[in-house]
Amino acid sequence: MSCHKKVIIEVLGFPDDYACLTAYLWLNEIKELIQDDFKVEVEVSFRDLREVKAGSEVPIIVVNGCQVMKGLPSEAGYYYEVIYGYLKKQGFS
Repeated sequence: MSCHKKVIIEVLGFPDDYACLTAYLWLNEIKELIQDDFKVEVEVSFRDLREVKAGSEVPIIVVNGCQVMKGLPSEAGYYYEVIYGYLKKQGFS
């Protein structure tokens, strides 16, 4: 894919936590929608927070270095809406 912009989405959390793993899987599911809507390359990664701070509210979703939300919503579409809104505000179109 030849894109001029790249969106990096990180899930910060604990590898053995159900909510964190679910968030990572859901973000990978919506990755293609974001790529198609914004004509960008999207990379989804997972960062282990065990060495940073145990007991943090997780998962934490970070887009291009900016935290956009915490927690696991009831469905993947909610992540899509939050990320879509954030990218629109940042001038992606």
